[in-house]
Amino acid sequence: MHAKVALIIRNLRQFGGGEKDLITLTEGLNKVGIVPDIFSEENTTDEEMLHYFGKKIQYTWKPFSRPRNILLRTLAEILLPHPLKNKLDNYDFVYDFTNKPPVLRNSKKYLKYIYVIEDKRVLDRSFYRKLQYNFYTFLTSLGIKKFKKIAPGIINVTQSHYIQAEIKEKTGIEVPIIYPPVDIHAFNANVQKKSQVICLGRISPEKNQLFVLKLAKRLKNEQEKEIISFYIIGINDDKAYYSTLRSYKNEHGLENVHFITNASRKEVKDTLAESLYFISATQDEHFGIAVVEGIASACVPLCHNSGGHKEVVRDNSLLFDDLDDAETMLENLLSLNKDDVARLQQKLQKHIAQYNENVFVSKMIAYLKSETQTK
Repeated sequence: MHAKVALIIRNLRQFGGGEKDLITLTEGLNKVGIVPDIFSEENTTDEEMLHYFGKKIQYTWKPFSRPRNILLRTLAEILLPHPLKNKLDNYDFVYDFTNKPPVLRNSKKYLKYIYVIEDKRVLDRSFYRKLQYNFYTFLTSLGIKKFKKIAPGIINVTQSHYIQAEIKEKTGIEVPIIYPPVDIHAFNANVQKKSQVICLGRISPEKNQLFVLKLAKRLKNEQEKEIISFYIIGINDDKAYYSTLRSYKNEHGLENVHFITNASRKEVKDTLAESLYFISATQDEHFGIAVVEGIASACVPLCHNSGGHKEVVRDNSLLFDDLDDAETMLENLLSLNKDDVARLQQKLQKHIAQYNENVFVSKMIAYLKSETQTK
């Protein structure tokens, strides 16, 4: 297939869900003979990509710089055109994986993968981000379109029913869903399980690992309760928050809690494979790739009853509202016999088949094929 393709992401060195989406699509493009250009503020290395994602891809990095100072960046966004505005015209197709408004607003060769319109998790913990969001919303209400995240003149796609509903509520527009990619068959579901809980995700306040430590404290060395280990695994994205977690662990003597930071893809998969339980305490999770990976590894998930969790884990007995709920539900899981656990695992794994990364790649590339065939 011959096509000149660009992909846009804010920072290739974030190693999160958005980067995984882009890297998986790039791998798919490589398989059909396309080496895309990737525009991002920072590049990564082949070694880092293999370490965190277990993938090696071919692409050309195209740096675009913006001010690092938040105030200067905001002023640039308001007063200046986007730095890529005049660089995308020569491409046959563009995929945008940023959470910013689209660079182009009237082009069917431009696909915007929308993660969220109003990211409450970020806005609730950052006064500046909330102020910026409210100001941009005000400018949009005055008819300034450059700050609108939805542009009817491009291809808009989102990642879950939860975000689809948010977009519909705020804009009146219903956009199609392409679920984020998970290489379901790459995970080992046949390892002898240990009675341990894994929490997987970027170590950052919105991921709420402190909740997991509080749960671990409740299940520590109480005479009539089984002692269970907790493994908190993730990229150390917020050193101050990680320090808070370490201090809480030490203060309460939580020997049943173990941190693995900046783990390789192999370490993640191995720990998932041997863990019987998975927990996500993130509120309003946009989708929950890590939860799907846990289920693919035959972990039984326990998740906060909000956001994308509710469509990934469709079982009220596995969705908690608060710490008391989580404690009761985990104790109930610990009391299940092997046959009940096996039935639960099979039910969950059947449901996640729709999240296979091959489906993601084929649906995303279908937009490219449709556009290039109509030329």
